[in-house]
Amino acid sequence: MEAAGGYLWARKSNNTGSFILGEGVPPLEIRTSIETHYLVTVAPRIGFASGHFLPYVTGGMAIGDLDFSQSVHDLADPTACIVGEKTQTNVGWMVGGGLQYAFIQHWSARVQYQYIDLGHADFDARVTNSPDFHSHHDASLTEHNASFGLIYQFQLLGAIRLNLVGVGICAVCALRVPMVQFPKEESASGEFKRQEDVFRDWISKDNSTPFPVVANRYHLYVSLACPWASRTLIARKLLGLEEVIGITIVDPVRDERGWAFRDPDLSSEQGANLTASFASTDPINGFHFLAEAYELTDPHFNGRVTVPVLWDKGTRRIVNNCEDDICQMFNDAFRGLAKNQKADLFPKDIVAEQEKLSDFVYDKINNGVYKAGFTTRQRVYERASRQLFDALDELEARLGKSRYLFGNRIVETDWRLFCTLIRFDIVYYIHFKCSLRRIIDYHHLQGYLTDLYQHDGIAGTVNFDHIKRHYYLTHEEINPSRIVPIGPILDLTGEHDRARLDAP
Repeated sequence: MEAAGGYLWARKSNNTGSFILGEGVPPLEIRTSIETHYLVTVAPRIGFASGHFLPYVTGGMAIGDLDFSQSVHDLADPTACIVGEKTQTNVGWMVGGGLQYAFIQHWSARVQYQYIDLGHADFDARVTNSPDFHSHHDASLTEHNASFGLIYQFQLLGAIRLNLVGVGICAVCALRVPMVQFPKEESASGEFKRQEDVFRDWISKDNSTPFPVVANRYHLYVSLACPWASRTLIARKLLGLEEVIGITIVDPVRDERGWAFRDPDLSSEQGANLTASFASTDPINGFHFLAEAYELTDPHFNGRVTVPVLWDKGTRRIVNNCEDDICQMFNDAFRGLAKNQKADLFPKDIVAEQEKLSDFVYDKINNGVYKAGFTTRQRVYERASRQLFDALDELEARLGKSRYLFGNRIVETDWRLFCTLIRFDIVYYIHFKCSLRRIIDYHHLQGYLTDLYQHDGIAGTVNFDHIKRHYYLTHEEINPSRIVPIGPILDLTGEHDRARLDAP
């Protein structure tokens, strides 16, 4: 819904004409004036966003303050005249359409056409020295309005537009309630419903799919900030696939154009200009944005661009963008090329039990923090938060009896839990308001987190700077100030005393 209004200094219509009442009667001159002091429109806009463009149609109510005046002059007798005046506010309607283009963060431009109908106005007046004569004026109040405007979008109040057309400047305020992080992924009840991964092709070691296991054919695009992408990075590390599958890390700060292949140091400052040109850090395709990989794979893709992405250099397309699938393929299909043959993230003897627990961790914890953080409804937030902490309480009890989720061996489910726990106190507790307790307040979960962090090679996959900058600088609907907290200080290098649970 948009409410637009302004004071119009020069919106005035003047008309002059003459007529003769009869033979021998001197002619009369009529001068009429209609002046508009302000015009307000209240109307919804309906459009379809495509990239940076938003074509739209609009229609609703129009309100105008109108001053009418009419004077009738006897050309033979200057003292004889009508002076009639009237002021009224008319309520009418407006329809129109336009095109809006977002060219940099917060700023956009638009061209717009409006047809405005404020109904009719009529009034009477009489000649001062001829009481038998009176004048009646009836006006149809319609207007065609074409404009060009610049819009600056505030996070709390909506948008202020400076209308550059006409003599005056018109300020327009579009009030919005409340702002949703990903509008397409919110249900009618206000719950966050994560979009499904769309690229689910499979790499096979028996050539049963178009994507065979070949060293250096596939490339992994990830963000160190993203928990989903981090899990694939951990699987690649644990299995020893660094020389088999290449990797490129995107900039943690994301704008409306999505993940960028930009030097992360360029976006490290709060006021960094993300719209400035930059050199691509993608050594494979020279992409500037990950969206280019999606468009090249499917020109009709219109969802949210996500990481991780497993890219096929041979066919130049995305093979898979589902972290569950990618971890499974790394573990199974690429086992013959892995340096660490002993690592098994999906043991065959616990398949059903692991799948059940992984689903639980995903729904209640991995995605649970997002359900709490991305909703705009109080009750939905409270319900999601309670489910999250109920799940953490349940795993706290489980980890009080065993070193890892499945006894003494580390499986993929442990790492999916780790990716959320490592971000919890620095981001989810503050940013997503998951604030009943911190992980450090859980004795067993904190020790478990420390234990996993100290596992060979894992600390190198964790980048707290990328994590904090991504969440606090990217989610402006949640953090409009874009201030990145300096804390908390985490110490994951100390003793954890988890080895005592190894004993049968």
